[in-house]
Amino acid sequence: MFCPNCGNPITGNEAFCNSCGTKLGNPPQGSPAPGAGYAYAPNPNPKPERIKTRMGISCQLFGALLFFMGLINFLGLILLAGYVLLFEENKLLKKTAVKATMIVVIFALAGIAVGFLDNLFGAINAMFKYTPSGISWLFKIDSLLSNLINAAEKVVLIVLGFITLSMSTVNSPVDKMLNDHMPE
Repeated sequence: MFCPNCGNPITGNEAFCNSCGTKLGNPPQGSPAPGAGYAYAPNPNPKPERIKTRMGISCQLFGALLFFMGLINFLGLILLAGYVLLFEENKLLKKTAVKATMIVVIFALAGIAVGFLDNLFGAINAMFKYTPSGISWLFKIDSLLSNLINAAEKVVLIVLGFITLSMSTVNSPVDKMLNDHMPE
């Protein structure tokens, strides 16, 4: 037998579905007894299964929280990712924790590279004691790059947070790297 709401298999003796909580009525009169071949037709559009964490919230919500925490506070992201890696059993949630951390670290490294450009341009400017008028824009490009990197980081984390919340996936170079280094 199957739950009429989510399609989850049931034995026929339950009053409620173990997966979605839908009340399971008795089979129609004149039909076989439970377990004697009668089955509800599964819902053609079942709700996706929400796997819970040890804290009782869904893995999708926790995964989205990891991405959103990357926007708010790096230390908070590290603490949440550490909790997931140490105490949670869901492999997808563990990959999400590592993915969120990797994305924040990659953007931080890009910001450091732009900071290096700023130092390099400052040294060039100090060596020549002036900025030639033809290349003065070059000395301002570091702030433009820094702002673009910060904006891109925020967009990527927000989009991935909402994608995780909707139980979808996106294949990115980070996912390929994770699959190579964190096999199922």
